[in-house]
Amino acid sequence: MKNTDAINAFHKKALLVLLALAEREGIRTAEQLTALNARILFEQPFWQILECEGKYGGHLISAGVKGQEDLYGPVGRRDGVWPEHVLSARLGPAAGGGRWRDHPDYACNLEHVVERKHLLAAVLARPAEAVALLDGHLLGCVVLRSEHSRLGSVPAEIALRDPWKRYRDANPPIGVWSRRQKQWISLDLPLQKAGKA
Repeated sequence: MKNTDAINAFHKKALLVLLALAEREGIRTAEQLTALNARILFEQPFWQILECEGKYGGHLISAGVKGQEDLYGPVGRRDGVWPEHVLSARLGPAAGGGRWRDHPDYACNLEHVVERKHLLAAVLARPAEAVALLDGHLLGCVVLRSEHSRLGSVPAEIALRDPWKRYRDANPPIGVWSRRQKQWISLDLPLQKAGKA
């Protein structure tokens, strides 16, 4: 069993070290990091913290994932798909000799509720607040690929103030279920109350 607290603490410290280096080098924007091929280093903690329970094992899932889990059991924690034999037994052969796991309604993505680009810009602009920004805004939701394609983008100032706006604005809106709390999340609440209970 992984020690998620230790993983989270390590990656937050790693981000602080990187931010101190960026500050010494005069790096203040994601574009400057991209020019140095260094953006991935700064975004790596965003992934590692979210994936410590298994990439698809986090506590927030979309309505679509919940519906599929109710029908087919838990999605694979490592690969984000349901077992092909389970889908084939329930749905029959996939069209065209393909696999169900390749269909966007039967495969998942781990989605950053507040987009990474906005988190990165925020921590670069306010490195002293980096840990608080991660604690308040770094949250993942497992969504179907078909749902992921419906999630748009919002400006940073809206994303940091109203993180669930993208989910409400999807057509149709995408509900979110908490595996941990075993209830639907109110998408009108600030992220800290909705996601960190």
